[in-house]
Amino acid sequence: MIEVIAGIGGLLAGAVIGYFLFTNTLTKKKESLIAEAEAKGETIRKDKELKAKERFLELKEKHDIAIKDRTRKIQSAEDRVKSKETKLNKDLEYQKRAQNNTERIQKDLDDQITAVKTKQSELESTRQKAVTLLEDISGLSAEEAKTQLGEQLKDKARAQASEQIQEILDEAKYKSQHRS
Repeated sequence: MIEVIAGIGGLLAGAVIGYFLFTNTLTKKKESLIAEAEAKGETIRKDKELKAKERFLELKEKHDIAIKDRTRKIQSAEDRVKSKETKLNKDLEYQKRAQNNTERIQKDLDDQITAVKTKQSELESTRQKAVTLLEDISGLSAEEAKTQLGEQLKDKARAQASEQIQEILDEAKYKSQHRS
């Protein structure tokens, strides 16, 4: 029976030693698997981080290009607005100068019209004085003088017309005599 007990004891000791060895082996394998999984996880994490950084840089580059394009378009629009504003300012300044020039010319014309009216008034006054003086000197009114002057001009015109008619007749006689 000792042998049986020794056999059972050996079996128990073998089982305990086997259990400890099996547990030790499993622990080492577990640690090895955990280390390997952690290494794979770290590799996957680094790969994902690298892909995320690449995607971020790609998106950032696209964003920068879009921002530059928008900035360029905005700058172009601002340049067009500034150009139009400059043109409008020049046009406005031209219009102001033209308006000032027109106002100055209008003032000059008004001054000239006033001067002409003054001169005309003075001339009419002087003419009236001359007519009055002539009426006093001639003893005739302006109407009577005009009538007399008209008659004298008519008489003179008749005399000149008669002379011309006489000359034409004399010339016609002369030519007819020379032809015959």
